[in-house]
Amino acid sequence: MAPVLAWGFSRLRATVRRPTAGDALPAMGGAAAPSAAERSGVPALNAALILGFAILAALSLPWLRSSSAIYPPERWPVVDPRLPTGAADFAARLPATRLYNTMDWGGYLAWRLGPRQRILVDGRFQLYPPDLYRDYFLIASAGPGWADRLASYGVDALVVSRQAQRELLRTVEADGSWVALYCDADAAVYVPRAQADGRALPCGPSASAAARS
Repeated sequence: MAPVLAWGFSRLRATVRRPTAGDALPAMGGAAAPSAAERSGVPALNAALILGFAILAALSLPWLRSSSAIYPPERWPVVDPRLPTGAADFAARLPATRLYNTMDWGGYLAWRLGPRQRILVDGRFQLYPPDLYRDYFLIASAGPGWADRLASYGVDALVVSRQAQRELLRTVEADGSWVALYCDADAAVYVPRAQADGRALPCGPSASAAARS
């Protein structure tokens, strides 16, 4: 966008300066700016398309998605089979909570569950401090002090990948402080044992998927 913005600002500056008869408006690439007669298009149609895209974008925001104006709030047109749609559906029914989530799923989970549920991290590296990423990877690998790091962020639910975070799954299952309430072939949702009311699913790396709704 930088070249386009530079060209636009140069035109704005030239317009504000009240060009004289000998001036020519700057154009991108050194070409002369098109005259009014040379321009083509249907302004009304362009405006309608822009308005339509703006409305769709607004309705997809977490605060407005629950209105179900176009799609059910839990099933907007998500087609990527790698996304944890089942785990997200289950997590949406949990009390408002802070999630530890697989980073690759962070953007989808924030869109699907926010603002009621809060994710820990996603792939937008410029938004999070380096310490958070160091802690994320330490927890993901079940490194020394992983439980303390998890507690320091106030996490009270885990949405983890059964394929990419096998070591964490093994450690969580062995630790016993967390129990799985949802498990499918790709994802597992854990909550603290005290909040599970005696429910639990085996969901280690070798356990078969047994989803619960």
